[in-house]
Amino acid sequence: MNKRTFLATVAVTGLLPATVAHAAATATAGPALLTLSGAIGKANRGPLDRVRDQMMVKHGIKFDKAFAFDAAVLRQLPAVTIKPTLEYDAQSLATHLDGQPLGLGGLGPQWAVYDADRIAAFKDKPLKQRFALCPWGIYHIGLKPV
Repeated sequence: MNKRTFLATVAVTGLLPATVAHAAATATAGPALLTLSGAIGKANRGPLDRVRDQMMVKHGIKFDKAFAFDAAVLRQLPAVTIKPTLEYDAQSLATHLDGQPLGLGGLGPQWAVYDADRIAAFKDKPLKQRFALCPWGIYHIGLKPV
C-alpha cells in the first residue's frame, strides 16, 4: 500500500468528507494544522496564499478554497483508537509523545497510521519496516471527486 492509495482509500470510505461536515460548524481560532482542499463541500478559508502558505507553494499545491483544521477542531472530531507499536519509540503514539502534543514539522502532529500489529501483511515484519509507507507530518490532503 502506498501513501496515495492509503489516503485515497480513506477518502473513498467517506471519512474525510464526513470529517469536514462534522467540523464545518466550528471556526478555527488557532493556526491551521491540517488543510483539506479539492472536492470539499464547505470551506472556511479562501485560496492558497503565496506568503502564508509557503510550504504548500513549495510542494506545488493549489486551491481556490479549503477547509483548515486547528488543534481544537481536530480534537472535536470522532476518534478511533488503535495502539500499534511504532518504530520511533517501540510504543503507541500518533498526536502526542510522552503526554505532550507533537509539533508541526517533527513527527507530527498528524499521521496516517494503520494498526500494523494486527494486520497479517505487516505484523511479522521487523518494526522498522512496518510503517515505511505511512505518511506522517500530514499538513494537507487534496481530495478528488470519486
